[in-house]
Amino acid sequence: DMLMASMKVKEDVGTKVQLSLGTTKDDYVFIDFGDGKLKYANLHYDYSLINGTLGSSKEIKFYTYKDYPASMRVFSPQGLALSEVDLTNMPDLECLSLADAYLKDVDISHNLKLDQLTLSNNRLSSLDLSNHKALTYLSLGQSGLKDVDLSNQTELTWLSLVNMGLEKVDLSNQLKLKWLSVKNNKLTNIDLSAQKELRELSVANNLLESINLDNQPDMAVVDLSGNRFRFSTFPYHNINILYYSNQADVEVEAKDCTVDLSSEAIVNEKKTSYKWFTVSGSELVKGTDYTVEDGVTTFLKVPEEKVVCEMTNGFFPELVIKTVPVEVKKEDSIETINLDADAQMNVYNLSGILVMSINGDKQQLGELAPGFYVIETVSGGTRTVSKIRIK
Repeated sequence: DMLMASMKVKEDVGTKVQLSLGTTKDDYVFIDFGDGKLKYANLHYDYSLINGTLGSSKEIKFYTYKDYPASMRVFSPQGLALSEVDLTNMPDLECLSLADAYLKDVDISHNLKLDQLTLSNNRLSSLDLSNHKALTYLSLGQSGLKDVDLSNQTELTWLSLVNMGLEKVDLSNQLKLKWLSVKNNKLTNIDLSAQKELRELSVANNLLESINLDNQPDMAVVDLSGNRFRFSTFPYHNINILYYSNQADVEVEAKDCTVDLSSEAIVNEKKTSYKWFTVSGSELVKGTDYTVEDGVTTFLKVPEEKVVCEMTNGFFPELVIKTVPVEVKKEDSIETINLDADAQMNVYNLSGILVMSINGDKQQLGELAPGFYVIETVSGGTRTVSKIRIK
């Protein structure tokens, strides 16, 4: 008999083992489950499920007749934890799944006909796919890889790069993609302009603030949950099902008792509602504590603690977008000014028109309308000019 493949298993002796196997044609393969005994399996082009019990050697070996060798097409150990796997004598392998194997290394250099490859939930540090140009299905989620070169995988239609810590991904050569998941990474942008056949997409739990899907006219499902989108930056045209929950809080600051969130005021002809709360949970009263006009909030009173805005929009009924806690302060303004007894002060508006003339001592400026003014003071033969703001 000829050894086709072997794998060292990290499970306990007696563990029930299920293998998914298929051959290029109807054929027999003999399997030693680690007890030194051969169990024959009648395999077919479509995969078959073969069951066994892990023996004392904890090494499973696959044999075929030397004179009439079978050729394995499908090989999947169904979630067994492995320390080693040898696939050298499987040149016709098309579908390989080593999911949940926790392997630190895997050699697929002899398996160049691979069409489907699953290596999710492993501990890999590197993977060379440069010669695997026939791949149409690739799953590398949580494989241990921090980066992957897909420049030669031009036939991919299904791709999963989940939980890899990716900060960028290059898909410029994957023009045939129909299904893509890059969720649970650290992406701040993703270019999908070349993926015109894309139908299902998950970019959930990244750092995206926007995404361009203009080249995808017929999206079935898009998951944008757990990013940094606002109402105004969501794509919503030509998408059948859109998931959009749990967006990050919006970074915003108060400037002179106003907060500008006007970009969110109207989305697809629906108005956004703005409500303000203190960080301790008390709701402020609109019209008494603040006003909102075209998405710009003006605080009529300075809150005693930081405040948070909650925005809702009927076009996205399942989402509340919040701001980060905002500190509201009034900018310093001048209401009184002290003058020497012999001093004279002239107040001009920004058009240069004299609006007030004051002689001597402390004077109130509160009667001036709010705005910026130029102050000219003359005292003891000295003239000074300054700019002030009245609130």
